[in-house]
Amino acid sequence: QLLGLSSWKVDRVYYRQHHLPSADSRLSLSQIAPRLDSTLNDYSRVPRLLVGQKLPSKESEYGFQLATSTRRPTQRLSHLFQGLALNTDSQARRKLSVIPQGQLEKIQRQTEQKRLLKNLLFSSDQRSPTLSSLNQVDTLTEGIPALKIPDTLYQLGSELSGNGHHEMAIQIYLHLLEKYPSSPLTPILSKELLRFYNSEELTWQLSRKNESTSLSIGEEQGASSLSEKPTDLNGYALLKKNRRQLTTGAAEHFSQWAGPYANEPAQRLLQANVYKKLGNQKKAEDLYRQLQQQTSSPLLKKVALAERWNFHRNGTPPKAHYFPTSTITKPFLDGKFDDPLWKTTTPLTLSPLADMASSQGAPPLANNQVRIAFDDSFLYLAIQCKKKATYQYNMNKRERTRDEDLSSYDRIQIHLDIDNDYSTGYRLEIDHRGHTHDQCIESPASWNPQWFVANDEDEQYWYLEIAIAHEEFSPSNDLRGEVWNCTLIRRTPGSPSQTWPAGSFPSAPLLGSGYLLFH
Repeated sequence: QLLGLSSWKVDRVYYRQHHLPSADSRLSLSQIAPRLDSTLNDYSRVPRLLVGQKLPSKESEYGFQLATSTRRPTQRLSHLFQGLALNTDSQARRKLSVIPQGQLEKIQRQTEQKRLLKNLLFSSDQRSPTLSSLNQVDTLTEGIPALKIPDTLYQLGSELSGNGHHEMAIQIYLHLLEKYPSSPLTPILSKELLRFYNSEELTWQLSRKNESTSLSIGEEQGASSLSEKPTDLNGYALLKKNRRQLTTGAAEHFSQWAGPYANEPAQRLLQANVYKKLGNQKKAEDLYRQLQQQTSSPLLKKVALAERWNFHRNGTPPKAHYFPTSTITKPFLDGKFDDPLWKTTTPLTLSPLADMASSQGAPPLANNQVRIAFDDSFLYLAIQCKKKATYQYNMNKRERTRDEDLSSYDRIQIHLDIDNDYSTGYRLEIDHRGHTHDQCIESPASWNPQWFVANDEDEQYWYLEIAIAHEEFSPSNDLRGEVWNCTLIRRTPGSPSQTWPAGSFPSAPLLGSGYLLFH
């Protein structure tokens, strides 16, 4: 309206997926040429040269995730612009304004300062941030306009967090709250601190010695040969106690500065989870009850109702649930499923997404199944997926490496939220070849567990058999009585996703999760 342009009809909505291997669609910047007469790399050429950056040697890609679409699920969308007609003289073309020379010089100076700031926070190997340099941040940000400094530091903290340096990101957020308490970012920073301090997954991983090594697993391996790493439970207990105190402080800060922002459904859920972790069951239940009554989101209503059930565990859970099988006999990992354990374990079945605009899934497909079991040391999974006629399967025998890009392969994602905060968790991803990718709290670099995978196939199906030690997830060796959130998502290039529970949104896997009830 401000620009005097008529409304456009929205055909589908995508959101930017910064983790490229997880994207549904990729957009090479060269694909924009027919619509803008140039690529984004062409447009960025002059600014890059002004700030001293090297020009990219090849066209880069952006990843996008499909959020919703007006099209029927049977209409496959192989690329971002499929089916969109754009006339040459349409209003989609925008005339670019000329940026004044003085403004370009200002941008150049600010960009250089940002680069110096980033370099300062990292050691010479460009991988390990150092906490001792935060007191120099104010000096380096002197030339940046005061209103831009919080945004600059927040972007830097977000980048550090995305690369697995969560503690460094926390230090930057705390510095921001102390120096710029009136910044519009204050509620967001308080929320991020609550997420980090309140995360059982992050607390556990920070307490462990990071001695991960890259593994190459053979086709056949018995789980009985797997070794377990020693666990420092005393260090974990001390860290958890300290983070509980920090959570209390962050919660008070959030309540003080969040204002109306604190009443939004997602923030009310976060606060309820915080009080649950702090042991204030009455306050947590009150917040869950308020969320259930006030939100218009069926997804959040179900979450609130389920967590109220989780306090007392009377009757049947109000959301999808599954009972993993307890076993005393370890399966032999060969991808064959001929162990007695799997013959007596009830399978989960995956369902296709029938309607991207609703939370209703299509009926389950009996030929796509996941079985889950556990013993005193390991969690086991047996996965069977029917091959897609539209996908060309290639079972290459090359060595596996850490955190491979699996986006072009038929694969399954396992999302686990062990503390039921619906905010942070683990993700295990395995493709039909048995190659893997794993991450904790949106960052592959922050978690490199030791896990074991065997794969097999026939003309119709591909199979995976998996074992991973309990201590890779949590300090509890006895899972009996535990309740974890879990979402399973099968992704095949060019085909709709399949999920458990039915109707789960791949874009928000933890909110649409079901319960794993370990009995």
